[in-house]
Amino acid sequence: MVGFVPKEMFFTKGVGKHREKLTSFELALRSAGIAACNLVRVSSIFPPNCRLLSRSQGMKRLEPGQVTFVVMSEAATREPHRLIAATVGVAIPRDRDLYGYLSEHHSFGESEDVAGDYAEEADGLGLPFPPLRERFELLEETVQACLRMWDGDRGDERPFAGAHVRLARPLNVPQSLSRPHPPILIAGSGEKRTLPLVARYADACNLRPSPEIPRQLELLRRLCEQEGRDYDWIEKTAPFGFDVRTTTGVGELLDRLRWLAGMGIQTVFGWVVDVDQIKPLEVIGREVIPAAAEL
Repeated sequence: MVGFVPKEMFFTKGVGKHREKLTSFELALRSAGIAACNLVRVSSIFPPNCRLLSRSQGMKRLEPGQVTFVVMSEAATREPHRLIAATVGVAIPRDRDLYGYLSEHHSFGESEDVAGDYAEEADGLGLPFPPLRERFELLEETVQACLRMWDGDRGDERPFAGAHVRLARPLNVPQSLSRPHPPILIAGSGEKRTLPLVARYADACNLRPSPEIPRQLELLRRLCEQEGRDYDWIEKTAPFGFDVRTTTGVGELLDRLRWLAGMGIQTVFGWVVDVDQIKPLEVIGREVIPAAAEL
């Protein structure tokens, strides 16, 4: 086997806007200056003695059609005015003969600076932030382990051995009051990994607000049929920001709640903008909650 160990790397970024997701991604690659390369995604190890180049230096190393290895973070949305961010952080050890880490982070509602700090701090503090595939494996094994602990009066005490989670004795004493177990909510709109996990294990989903919700819920219905579960037992939820700072804020907020309800969302889990001030809470209590109760 031929080993490829990168000797140089650089950071770049790009933004693309288009009504078609694939086209917007292509425009983002052009903005980042790497659209002419054959990109190969790799996991997140910063090689020993690897040089960190500036963007301009790195661009000079690239040729059209070149096979280029990347650690890429991306975020996309079709929702107007939605704040999204994607970032990659790097942790470089003092001893450059040792390897470091690169971590991807993508988010909604975070500024560029906040998202960048998240990825940098995760690496710098040594927090585990494995590749996406491993995080999904860890999520599923964690749910499986919890279900074993919630089984019966004391938990299923047989050993649980997953690739990432291991319990010698899944014991839960005192047992949970909610039976057969506390409600499980799995958040995310991913159609390849997240929604299949919702159909298999969850009592509630949490879908990103977008015009894609009806199609995603229809996919969830089909996945539930495949798993032999009742689609109607799954509560449909979405994240939501309660912002009433402007004179039109209440009307726009209620319109968005109606929009979500019309697509099948039953519950929103929200946060209040400027929650440290009393006025937004008074407006929400006086005008939003009574109107939302009638939706």
